[in-house]
Amino acid sequence: MTTPTTLTFLGTADAVPEPGRDVASFVIDGIHLVDTGWYGVAQMIRYGIDPLNIRTVIFTHCHQDHYIGLPLLFFHWSQRWRPELGIPRLTLIGPDDLRRVLDATFSFLMAERHPQFAWRPAVHIIAPGETYEPE
Repeated sequence: MTTPTTLTFLGTADAVPEPGRDVASFVIDGIHLVDTGWYGVAQMIRYGIDPLNIRTVIFTHCHQDHYIGLPLLFFHWSQRWRPELGIPRLTLIGPDDLRRVLDATFSFLMAERHPQFAWRPAVHIIAPGETYEPE
């Protein structure tokens, strides 16, 4: 028997959320985050999902409201992730602009000045029509 897939919607609002809501993002099976929204980390905690359990972040496209929460996710990880926890690094999947978003995120966080940002996620760029299959 297979385990049913679980979807936890973190937000369903449009680009600028109303109070108490977040923009469209969701978590699949507690480990795959689709778009970060504005408040993805806070929403995960609110709904009982530990952000350290996220293994994959999938970006549908690189509009700001879909990745604006990435610095907060990375900051959360930088404060709580340790190699001895045995947690694999994050994998990011998305369109070509994802590399620019990632570079800007680490620049914004001034990662080069803070040793807790020594880790880097695995990045897989996919084009429309391509399929990503984990190794």
